[in-house]
Amino acid sequence: MVSYTRARAEALGVGMETVGMAERAERLLLLAMASFVSILWLEVLNWAVILLAILTTFTVLQRVLHFLKWVKTKRIDA
Repeated sequence: MVSYTRARAEALGVGMETVGMAERAERLLLLAMASFVSILWLEVLNWAVILLAILTTFTVLQRVLHFLKWVKTKRIDA
């Protein structure tokens, strides 16, 4: 959903650069770091996936709210 919300908004002309807390690079880095740490502590993967779910949900909400603000300002300007 994170990439989809950005792609759909950008297709409509909304700039979504740097909108959202966990973009693809951050999500990938989190999983990579958790994978390396899991060699010593297996439970860290569980916590990383939970954190990833929270961060991605928050990011989607940030992008949706950014899009809705953009739509609202376009209606006021029109």
